[in-house]
Amino acid sequence: KLISWDVIADETRPVVLTCGFANVQDFIREEKEGFLKAYWRDYQQSQPAHIEIVGEKMTIQGIIEPLARIYQIPMTLGRGYCSIQPRHDMAERFRKSGKDELVVLMLSDLDPHGVIIATSYAESMRKDFGIEPDAIRVGLTGDQVRERKLRQGLPVKSPKSTKSKRFIKEYG
Repeated sequence: KLISWDVIADETRPVVLTCGFANVQDFIREEKEGFLKAYWRDYQQSQPAHIEIVGEKMTIQGIIEPLARIYQIPMTLGRGYCSIQPRHDMAERFRKSGKDELVVLMLSDLDPHGVIIATSYAESMRKDFGIEPDAIRVGLTGDQVRERKLRQGLPVKSPKSTKSKRFIKEYG
């Protein structure tokens, strides 16, 4: 057993389990046991900026969601370039927060598209919603690859595209 089943996930194939109760007593027992156990303090309320996380792939959900939940940071998984609805929802959460600054922590692959995702997300927030976010790529970055001595030099798909040329120029 090299890899634990707890760290393997495939969120692209959701399984929905329905649950019911054999009787009313089981339902009441479960409700009583869970009463007042879902309280979470809003840690964002004391922060100077409204913070959100945007991830490129659903495969990071199992890793990032527990951390986002602990710190009460909203998380959006874009499955590549994020559609307009999640960006609109983020704009609404930001406006509702009453904060002056929006910080978006971007998690994406270190490849031509992953690098562009943070830039295009910020551009869309500006253009479509009039919000100037501070979009920060926090993973995966070139510095992280070098610091952790991760494998480098994988071939870039479509090396002649504008995005790929820009990526190769910056990251090699």
